[in-house]
Amino acid sequence: MRFYEFATTKPKKPKKPLTPEQSVVAARKRDVDQAKQALDRTKDQQKRRREFERAIKASYIFKLQNR
Repeated sequence: MRFYEFATTKPKKPKKPLTPEQSVVAARKRDVDQAKQALDRTKDQQKRRREFERAIKASYIFKLQNR
């Protein structure tokens, strides 16, 4: 490392262990965040699927009109 890297980076302080109550709260917050992310992924997947089905349907209708 160069000198300016030593001068600009500060060492991280070690975190204290959580109390049982704090660990329960932290675990619940992680669960909520994971559930929100899973919901967002599911909504995005459904949205992409609907767009894909619309595109297939539109291309099929376009082929039928050209006959």
